[in-house]
Amino acid sequence: MEAQFQKQIFEIGLAFRAAREAQGLTLQVVHEAIGFSAAYLSNIERGLRPHRLQTLQEIANYLKVDISEAMRALREDSAA
Repeated sequence: MEAQFQKQIFEIGLAFRAAREAQGLTLQVVHEAIGFSAAYLSNIERGLRPHRLQTLQEIANYLKVDISEAMRALREDSAA
């Protein structure tokens, strides 16, 4: 279970990074827009540790990423 949770955190971070880069945004730009430090955002993107769901949702909303879709895909992968 713990490994699956870590995988979800990592995958969400990857989705955030991919969305940010696809939009041509830097960590600094995201920091200025939503207030989390660039270092904190980088930690989230690299999946270094779990973060509050509210924090993840704020970032997802700004980057227009559906984290529930990412988590659903992961659950389907683990069930297969």
